Amino acid sequence: MSKIDLDSAIPLRIHRSQINEAIYNPRKITAKNRKNLKKLLVKHGLVDLLLWNKATGNLVSGHQRLSIIDEDKGHKDYELTVLKISVSLEKEKAINVSINNKNAQGDYDFDMLSELDIDLIDDGMFTEFELSSLSVTEYDEEVDTESNYISHDEFFAKKKAMRDKHKDKVKSGETLIDLSNHDTAVTVVFRDVQDKRKFLSMINQEQDEEFIHGNIVFNYLK
Repeated sequence: MSKIDLDSAIPLRIHRSQINEAIYNPRKITAKNRKNLKKLLVKHGLVDLLLWNKATGNLVSGHQRLSIIDEDKGHKDYELTVLKISVSLEKEKAINVSINNKNAQGDYDFDMLSELDIDLIDDGMFTEFELSSLSVTEYDEEVDTESNYISHDEFFAKKKAMRDKHKDKVKSGETLIDLSNHDTAVTVVFRDVQDKRKFLSMINQEQDEEFIHGNIVFNYLK
């Protein structure tokens, strides 16, 4: 028998005035991310329902979204659909923290993301810099220093070409580093190209080096 309760939260239509904002909520948001979140709410609506604890009247998850909706409604009372739970304050706090825990969430699959055929930068979903950090390995492509910009279509095309090139190296035996094993790879992102080159020079690596074995870094740090 399943141990997961599939009915612990149920949709319920309530008034905004019934919702208390949890004063202990540790989540914060930057002005930039709040602006992006508002764009997504305007475009898609409230497709991810707020979580509300009937036992305390507190909002458990969705404080940033509720704040934006309040502004949109002119801070007047209104009705909205929430997911209702009824738990103790102690459990409520645990849910508040765990529901946003990145260690309990998935990661993006680079190849699948590149094949979605949507504008990943539209509405602030990603920045160009974030796109360049999605792969778990270092596929750094130097950006035009004058414009400091590369379109995400061009980025994905270049990244894919570099990944294919590395796969060929693995097959031919030119390298023993298998970057398909994400558990043994890490991405290092530098502030700019100059910092990257400085680091590579420090550990005696070629300026156009794409992949560095961890032992090289370990030996330098010793």
